[in-house]
Amino acid sequence: MAAEAQRLAARRKVEESAQKLRDVLGHPDRFAQPAPEGVLAEYRHLLHDADPDSTVPPLRVDLTKQPGRAT
Repeated sequence: MAAEAQRLAARRKVEESAQKLRDVLGHPDRFAQPAPEGVLAEYRHLLHDADPDSTVPPLRVDLTKQPGRAT
């Protein structure tokens, strides 16, 4: 009897998940939400770092110079 109840509960959970997936796929505009401000700020930060024209100059290392010697 307990196994049957567990099986029915699991089946109900799967059916609810499948129905939710059908709703999302059928009406994606209904479930669209804007990203929180913190997530948007993080994406802006990542995009700025990836931009080669950003205000931070790239680090350049000259491997032909020897340390301690003036050129």
